[in-house]
Amino acid sequence: MTQFVKLPQELRPLWALLAVDPRELSPDDIEVLKAHSAELLGHACYTFGNFPENVERVRRRRLQKTDLSELPRERLIELLAERARKRVLDFSEDWSDEISDEFFEPPDWFSETTIVVELLRERKSELEPAAAAAEGGGA
Repeated sequence: MTQFVKLPQELRPLWALLAVDPRELSPDDIEVLKAHSAELLGHACYTFGNFPENVERVRRRRLQKTDLSELPRERLIELLAERARKRVLDFSEDWSDEISDEFFEPPDWFSETTIVVELLRERKSELEPAAAAAEGGGA
């Protein structure tokens, strides 16, 4: 599977225009696209080379996030702690000079760990305004 290449924000409208109606690209747009051709090629290979699988992976991730969002905060924290313990055990059991670079990379966007972290961040951001209001109301 080709590695995901995230497009920089400034290239997204040009990417969409390129896909929908490239005749609408201005000369400046074309120069920007040419300057970022390697990034665009990587994104195109990932997008179209893995098309049906990626759509299915996104669908499964959304279902998994929906399922996990029903869990209480404490259970999400436990899941995260379990993953961290497993990672430490994997590291200690496979101790060698040849540790894979993948071990040090962040979890994949589709992983349960990433979904749990997202949910915890979302819940924290939901709680912050309420906590600020409670502090301000008590003064």
